[in-house]
Amino acid sequence: MGTKLGTTGTSTPHDSDMAYPPGMELHGSKWRIKKRVPQDLLRKHPDIYPSQFLTLKTDESDRRAAASNAWVWLGTLEEEFLRVRETGSKFKRVLPQGAAEEIIHAAIRSSLSADEESRQNGLDDFMFERLGLSIAERRERERRVIARGQIDAEAEDMVHDWLQAFGYDLDRSSTEFKQFAVEFFRRTQRATQTMHSRSEGEWVETPPALPAITPKPEVPKLSRVIEYFISKQDSSVPMFKKYRPALDLFLEFMGDRPVDQIRQMDIENYFDLLCKLPPRWFDEKRIRKASGAITTTTLTRKRGDQTHC
Repeated sequence: MGTKLGTTGTSTPHDSDMAYPPGMELHGSKWRIKKRVPQDLLRKHPDIYPSQFLTLKTDESDRRAAASNAWVWLGTLEEEFLRVRETGSKFKRVLPQGAAEEIIHAAIRSSLSADEESRQNGLDDFMFERLGLSIAERRERERRVIARGQIDAEAEDMVHDWLQAFGYDLDRSSTEFKQFAVEFFRRTQRATQTMHSRSEGEWVETPPALPAITPKPEVPKLSRVIEYFISKQDSSVPMFKKYRPALDLFLEFMGDRPVDQIRQMDIENYFDLLCKLPPRWFDEKRIRKASGAITTTTLTRKRGDQTHC
C-alpha cells in the first residue's frame, strides 16, 4: 500500500524547500504519482484511456528527484490530453530534430541484437536457410526504396510501427513520412549488410544503445497551470470569482516561472502577503489598475508587517 505525500518515510530536511505535485505517494521504497484522466476523454476515447488513472513510477527513492520527474510528466500529459481533444490521437504529428536519429539507431540495434542472439543460441540448417532468406528479402526491400523511392505496404507498416513505438504518428501520405522512410531504409541497409557478413563468417559487433536524445518536454509555466486550473472550475459557484484575482496576484508575486521551481517557502511567503492585504484589497486594485498605482511590491513596502489574518 502506498504512503501519501506528506508522511515521513524518505523525507529530508530540505523537503519544505520544494513544491510537490498532488498524487505523489511511496510505493515500497520508490515514489510514484497518479493522474486522473479528464472525464471528457474517458467518455470519448475509452480506446485510448481504458482506465481512469495514469501512473508514473519514477524509480526514485529521493522525494525531490521524483517530484522533478513528476512535474515533467504532468506537463507532458497535459499536452497529450490537448492533442487527443484536437486530433483524436495521443501521438505527435511532427518529428522534431534529433528524434529520427534516435528511432533509426534503435531499429538498427534491435535487428542486430536479435540476429546476434539467434546465432549465439545456435542455428541448424533449416534456421540458417530461413535467416538467409530473411536477409535477402531485407536487402531487396532496401534496394527498392533507395533506388526507386518505392515504399510498399510492408515497408510502410514497418516504418509506421517504429514511429509509433516512440510516440509519433506521421501522415503516411506526407513528404515528411516518405523522407523519414527513405532515410530509415538507407541506414538499416548497413545493418542488413552486417547480418549478411555474419552469415559469411565475419563477425561485426552490435552498436551500443544511444542515450535518449529526444528533448524532454518543458515543465509548464505557472501561467499555463493557472489557466488550465481555472478552465476546469465551475463558473456558477460563488468561489469561482475569487480564483482569478488570487491566482493573478500569485502569478505577479512569483513571476511566470516553471512550476518545478516553486518552493514551499515561496507559497508560505505568498500567504504571508495575503495576510498583510488591507480589507477589499482586490476591489481597490481593480479600480486603480489602469493607473498602475498598486503592486505587490509597493503594498509590501507600504503596509510593513501589519496583518489581517
